[in-house]
Amino acid sequence: MPQLLRAIRINRWDRGQAGISTKEIPADALTDLRTTQNKLSVWLLNKNSTHINRIIAALAGTRDKLANFDYLTFNQKIIPKVDIKQCHVNGDSPDDELNREFHYDLIEISGDRLLKLATYLYFNGKAERLLPKQVALLIFEGVKNGQIDESKIKYYDKVLKKVAP
Repeated sequence: MPQLLRAIRINRWDRGQAGISTKEIPADALTDLRTTQNKLSVWLLNKNSTHINRIIAALAGTRDKLANFDYLTFNQKIIPKVDIKQCHVNGDSPDDELNREFHYDLIEISGDRLLKLATYLYFNGKAERLLPKQVALLIFEGVKNGQIDESKIKYYDKVLKKVAP
């Protein structure tokens, strides 16, 4: 089953936080699932997740500075199980092809549904982090391959410095 990807801050998803039972999700994790008009933006990974680095580069490219990139992947099959719908819509990244083909909004999300989704993600999702040098290399490759519009990366000069030999 395909996977979905959502950018997060990994420290909000750490297990064993002070005062939080191992059977509960930290409230701070919910801030990474902030909705707009009851919608949540996610990215579809293809069957073998072969374009995950391209998605990460595109999402990191929307930020104001080069930094760690944290993300969560999870099984797409959970979406109907928590009574959430998904809708294929254009994304907003510096990679136009990805925007058209792999961006989805999870829609009609109530507070109860969001909490169900957050609980599933916390206990079943896979959180990972890329360091700034890794992110810079991915962005550099995306620009070099013509996938990412260099003019849309606010910190491309720093990317070049990170990848320089």
